[in-house]
Parts: sequence; C-alpha cells; structure tokens
Amino acid sequence: MLSDRHQAKLKIHHRVLDWDTSGLVGKDDFEQIAVNFAKLRGEEAGSPTHKDLLTKFRSIWTTFWEPADASKDGNVTSDEFVASITAAIDAGVRSDDTLLPMLFDIIDADGSGQISLDEHQQFFEAFGIDVALSPDVFRRLDTDDDGSISREEFLEAGAKFFFFDDEDAPGNHFWGPVEG
Repeated sequence: MLSDRHQAKLKIHHRVLDWDTSGLVGKDDFEQIAVNFAKLRGEEAGSPTHKDLLTKFRSIWTTFWEPADASKDGNVTSDEFVASITAAIDAGVRSDDTLLPMLFDIIDADGSGQISLDEHQQFFEAFGIDVALSPDVFRRLDTDDDGSISREEFLEAGAKFFFFDDEDAPGNHFWGPVEG
C-alpha cells in the first residue's frame, strides 16, 4: 500500500494530465498537450513538429496510460492510475527507461541535453501547470545548482516522483507542490 503522500503525488500527476478537467485521463488529453507544446513553439496544427509531438504523446497514452484503464472504457481514473503504479512498484519497478527519457527530449526543445528555465516554464505551461511554480520546481530539480536540469537529474527526479516515497526527494515536486 502506498503512503498518503505517495498517492497524493500520483493524483497530482493525474490531475495535470486531465486537460479537460473531466476527472478522467484519456487519449484526447494527451493530444491536447501535444497541441499546446506545438503552439508554444510557434507551430501550427499539422506541422511536422506538431505531428512528431502528437506521435510521442499518443505513444505515452498507449504504452503507459491505456494499460492502466482497468475498466477498458478509454479513460483512466485517478484510482486506476494509482493502482497501476502500485502494481508496478509491487513488481519491483524503480525507474523508467522510456517515458521519462521521451518526456525529457520533448521538453529539451533545443536539443542541448539540458533543460533551461525557459524550457521548464514551457513544459509547465503546455501541461497547464501554474508557470509561477516553475522557478521553485526548477531549482529543486537542478540538484547540482548549475542553472539547468540535466538528463540524469530529470530522470532521477521523475523516478523518485513515481516510484519512491522519500519525504525529502526533490522529485516530489516534479509536477508541482505536493501536500500530504
């Protein structure tokens, strides 16, 4: 059983992905986030960048979220999501070799191998997270204090967010502040 804090973190993530605020996460929510990223990068719907983002976000849906849809109704409730992560943790999963690296590459718009504060703010904006929270979260994830988030820092923070319940882990705030 996950702690209340761990469940709260996962429910924050679910809420962030619930773009249409229906209480459910579906494929359409991921498609909207792809549109948001494209617009923030000055790209029109249907552009090569938009199509690439759409492909990546659809892959995230099919690979990670659709399997969590226990009711097979095309949507994932927060309870279904928490149950799927609980099952992964119970099975010994402690990191992710696909989702987090793909997300890093999406956020790292200039391909520098580092996420700048501007890129982090764009990430928050694309996901509908209050951009005013970005500088604090960015500072927490930039554990070596060099002014950017490396791939290693990002992957470590993401793994700590999803798979661990360490009260002091910088990754706890990966998707914004956590209470509980």
